[in-house]
Amino acid sequence: MATKVLIIEDPQGRDIPLEMHLRRERGVAFQSTNSIPSAVALMAEGEVPDICVIGAEKLPKSLPCAHWDGLSEVPIAVLQSQPTLWTARGALKVGAAGVIMRNESPRTILRALRFIISGERYLSAQLLGDDAPLVELSLSAREMQVLESICKGLTNKEIALALSVQEVTIKLHVKAVCRKLNARNRTHAAMIARDLGLV
Repeated sequence: MATKVLIIEDPQGRDIPLEMHLRRERGVAFQSTNSIPSAVALMAEGEVPDICVIGAEKLPKSLPCAHWDGLSEVPIAVLQSQPTLWTARGALKVGAAGVIMRNESPRTILRALRFIISGERYLSAQLLGDDAPLVELSLSAREMQVLESICKGLTNKEIALALSVQEVTIKLHVKAVCRKLNARNRTHAAMIARDLGLV
């Protein structure tokens, strides 16, 4: 079954439209529109996609946005042309589940979209700077819970009790979070998470 992607971007922009970028990939069905209100109208007619991809230029500048809530039925990914943390942070704050760079390979973009559809959050490695590892930042739901707990100042033991798991399991999650965020330690991971708007 094809992954249904609703794309909201300006077709007059200088970048290659996402649909053209991914058109050779199999297992993807696209529908495009140029505004959030028209996307909400399409969804109201029963055309509910698996994911909605919004060009960064189409993000609402502030909340509440009259039509943004109409997209809440599906996960939202933001497509950026320039790797700026400021835009990525804003996208996450208004409810996006991921930020993808437009210049990534078609397979990487599709992998990111499917990852977001599965309920996870995604940030392109390009957003972490030049010294970032060449892998995507993709935290599982449990890793996000652990990261949020770290940001609250909880110890591994306290996190383990709160999540009803063994402390050794939490240590493994903390190590994975630090690796994925390219953090030196848990304090550095919390700082990066706050800077990226993950928590």
